[in-house]
Amino acid sequence: MAANAQPANPTRAALSTMPSFDLTKLKNMKKNVAILLLALLANLCTAQEKDCILPGNADFLKGIWIGTFTQYACNVNETYPMTIEIDRVEGKKISGTFIWKSLPNTPDSKTKLEGEIIGSKIFLYEKELISGGDIVLDGVYEISVYDCEALNGNWKINKLQNNCNDPKALTDGGRFTIRKLSPPKQKEPMNKKRAVKIVNNLEVTTKYITISLWDDKEEDGDIIDLRINGEIAIKDFTVKKKPIEVIIPLLEAENILELYAVNLGSIPPNTASLSISSGGNVIATITLKSDMLKSEAIKITKK
Repeated sequence: MAANAQPANPTRAALSTMPSFDLTKLKNMKKNVAILLLALLANLCTAQEKDCILPGNADFLKGIWIGTFTQYACNVNETYPMTIEIDRVEGKKISGTFIWKSLPNTPDSKTKLEGEIIGSKIFLYEKELISGGDIVLDGVYEISVYDCEALNGNWKINKLQNNCNDPKALTDGGRFTIRKLSPPKQKEPMNKKRAVKIVNNLEVTTKYITISLWDDKEEDGDIIDLRINGEIAIKDFTVKKKPIEVIIPLLEAENILELYAVNLGSIPPNTASLSISSGGNVIATITLKSDMLKSEAIKITKK
């Protein structure tokens, strides 16, 4: 009977009832998925950018930031240390100091820092000289915030001047990367505490000190930790003739800077020479000695 009749080719008949495969629709679907993924990624990046400034203020910027600045304009093509100290925050406005320890012509220079948060970016302005000289002023440092503890961005100037008539500097004169100087987190284990002998007392008026550390005798494999109030500022450092430099914040009114011996080297005891600077001036050069039972230290009082 006609109602029960089967088609001569059932497979072909079944295929004929399936919807047609539209390549254009498939391409559009792929395009929409790609757009959606990009939108999600953009939202994620925006959330990361704004994570530090969600409270609506610039409190996370307060403190000392250190890093490097690479300039490629104004007849300079060089990288040198950069330190900024932000000591005042009012909402999204900030102020502090740029510290330039090793500029090509005038080391230990300082300039006034003013800044603000606009949207998800930080803008730092350098308009006024505090000390030193031969600094290109009227600069703008533009930072996109992706990491609360590390910042990087570009530098440019608003107008040409006598010590910089390079048009490139008006749009892109340099790059910089700085990281927040946080107190050391690693405490000394109780079973490794040693007797601490204070051999010198210093007074400073700054919130941090700069230390150069080296071996002024024969290199003999001395390895040390440099500790401030029992916390590690430099860990497992092999003392050599070539000095290293580190900036250490002074978080207390009285601070104990301790040379902690990790080993004794080949010529005991463990020794290291330190040049300590405050406010750009060397205030003391001292050699400390330590062994596995006791540590020599310096007491630094912040006035």
